[in-house]
Amino acid sequence: MPTFSPAVAWTLLAIVLAVLEVPAPAFVFAPLAVAAAGAALAAFLGAAIEGQLLVFAATAAVVLVLAHRGGRRWLGRGPSLPMSADALPGARALVASAIDNSRDEGRVMLDGMEWTARSARGTSIPVDTRVRVVRVEGVKLIVEPESEPESEED
Repeated sequence: MPTFSPAVAWTLLAIVLAVLEVPAPAFVFAPLAVAAAGAALAAFLGAAIEGQLLVFAATAAVVLVLAHRGGRRWLGRGPSLPMSADALPGARALVASAIDNSRDEGRVMLDGMEWTARSARGTSIPVDTRVRVVRVEGVKLIVEPESEPESEED
């Protein structure tokens, strides 16, 4: 059975960790791959196993801290994109089933999907009326007709 020098073992570990990082979107294995490469360099330079482990641990810690700080700074830049229900207010929809809050009825079509809807002002809204989403409450869209002057804020 062939024996590997510690430098070769650390290098192989670095390669395996780097390959594992490719499908992992969380930047988990890359810092460890860098740390293993550092330990491989320490082994190549003749450090004892304790020194190699120390280099591995210290390098992993430093890379993780730097990546965390840099990632936080990088992610904090630029416009934030509204996600999920946060993106719906202001969207335009078409009433598919008359909206009547007193009977707890009404549905709208928005981007090819049918949603339960209620009137923001409590008034009935007939079928085929174009509406604008005011807010989202649970899984219900609160809407108002587009033709009302108060909703024409572009």
